[in-house]
Amino acid sequence: LACAYESVKHMVKEDVVGHVKKMEPIFLNGIQSLIDEHPSVKQGRGIGLFGCIDTINAEGRLTQPLQGPITERNIEFKKALAENGVYGLLRLPLMHAAPPLIINEEELLDGFDRVHAALEQSLDKDFK
Repeated sequence: LACAYESVKHMVKEDVVGHVKKMEPIFLNGIQSLIDEHPSVKQGRGIGLFGCIDTINAEGRLTQPLQGPITERNIEFKKALAENGVYGLLRLPLMHAAPPLIINEEELLDGFDRVHAALEQSLDKDFK
């Protein structure tokens, strides 16, 4: 209980919630840029600093069912993400994003640049 209390005190003192509110538009713009620039991203959504994109194949269908084995192209996408230094919750066809709540703008934009590169190196290939 003492740890939880100290965590809340720190969040209030450092205005973590205010920082998240300040970063949210940048985060949502990053999600929108993935949708706008990659044919393999159908849609996205987010609130605060938590978001998700849905990946599709060239036929307009999700890159794989929510349950079942991972496809070869999605294996390629996971590898491309790792090679670009992106690690996180990947439950394809959904890619969740939840950066640290204390992330700064430069770090956030760098993360989106890395996801852009991974999409170009993998899922977008089916659209060329």
